[in-house]
Amino acid sequence: MKKKLSLCALLSALVVNAAFADCTFTFVNKSKTAVTLQGYFLADGDALSDQAWLTVGPTREINQVRTGKKCTAIYKHTGELSTRVDLKNNSGYWNGNKGFLFAADRSYSHYTGSYAKSDTESAITLSNAVKVSGADFKVYICDASVDPDDCH
Repeated sequence: MKKKLSLCALLSALVVNAAFADCTFTFVNKSKTAVTLQGYFLADGDALSDQAWLTVGPTREINQVRTGKKCTAIYKHTGELSTRVDLKNNSGYWNGNKGFLFAADRSYSHYTGSYAKSDTESAITLSNAVKVSGADFKVYICDASVDPDDCH
């Protein structure tokens, strides 16, 4: 009986480990001002949270680890976006997607009023067309001083 109980506990631990995994949002700030943001999952994982905001200083790189269903399994076959990065001041966001309807991994940005703003209200962009991998979502933050070829 103890052997069966131990085996069940081991199998349960393996199922939980296979169902959930940590995924990393990597923020590379190439701009000259700080930006406060957070990455999260739109479904089946850590959601937008008041405690998860982080500030990326000028010319700094920082990682944010969030938990969701196994990273390679959360992508939806409908092409629905599964990850998102929000700027705290609501001036823009970035989505990362890896759906079966797409030929390649994709990301895109959306800005209200055609621009996003840093913490000091200066115009920034969140990178577009950055490859989205199974466990790492990389977002570049740039301003007008950064060559567009260096913002991906």
